[in-house]
Amino acid sequence: MYLNSAKFWITCIYTGWMILATTILGLLGLVINSHDPHFYDVTVPIIIVCEIFAWFIAFPLFWDAIRAYRISCVFEENEDGLLEIEEVAEQLKMKHYRFVVVFHRLVGKKLLQNCSVFPDDPTCIILANERYDIRAKFNVYRCKNCGAPNTLRIGFEKECKYCGANIL
Repeated sequence: MYLNSAKFWITCIYTGWMILATTILGLLGLVINSHDPHFYDVTVPIIIVCEIFAWFIAFPLFWDAIRAYRISCVFEENEDGLLEIEEVAEQLKMKHYRFVVVFHRLVGKKLLQNCSVFPDDPTCIILANERYDIRAKFNVYRCKNCGAPNTLRIGFEKECKYCGANIL
């Protein structure tokens, strides 16, 4: 639901074919040019550079697709449509700031859909689909002590996640 399946599979197939094609072409180039007297001087280094270049292009694309899949799996497990960024980063064993960068990149590449940073409280991710009605379940309260925004489930008394003061 949160993973753009078409984009995911296109990325995986594209990078797989790119790696396979460059590997086959590189091996074919080694076999065809093996009789060349400058084989080790010119041909081998050029083929190695081309192989490395192809891998450095393909691998980040493939890695983004895998990260989008993992993040989507975490989102699918959520029950109420609102996740704290710190908790998701911890589940994925990533640092908070790194997860934010990756999340924005994957949403920008359209590998992730139906999710965004909650505009009222930027420490949370909102999952937007038919299952959730966020406004009916959550409210954003400003702490009277420190002024920080806190997203709280309606009807539950909680403390500020920044200073520990009682909010309601």
